[in-house]
Amino acid sequence: GDSVPPPSAMFFGKKESESPRVSENKAYLKKHPSLQTALDAALNACLEAQGKAWPEEIDPIAYIEAALRVTPVLKTNLSLLSASELALANKLVAIGQAHLFADWPAEGKKDADKKRFFAQVAQLDAKYPGGLQAYH
Repeated sequence: GDSVPPPSAMFFGKKESESPRVSENKAYLKKHPSLQTALDAALNACLEAQGKAWPEEIDPIAYIEAALRVTPVLKTNLSLLSASELALANKLVAIGQAHLFADWPAEGKKDADKKRFFAQVAQLDAKYPGGLQAYH
């Protein structure tokens, strides 16, 4: 049958307006095929969770950039995250809180605890004036 392009091809396949950041990410992914595989797995999981339709409120390039930023930190757990959880993980990494994920076990272990963690972080981000950035 037809070969299905990887999910990242949906975003990286568009030629008309490629930002330097996207070019940089593409080059990086070429050098790190295992990261490309992990990213595709995460995107697939996200698309599954969203019923195969990319939610309009999520900028795909921002999603990819967030995924690239948190992949080294979250490793296999990336595919557990919803798009909103990925955005929270990205915020935490951006404000220097990557160590919060340092001892996370692999996907499949303590997943309910991980979901609880993100629920707490989401509450904090919503309730604290200025969100996580201000809290930090």
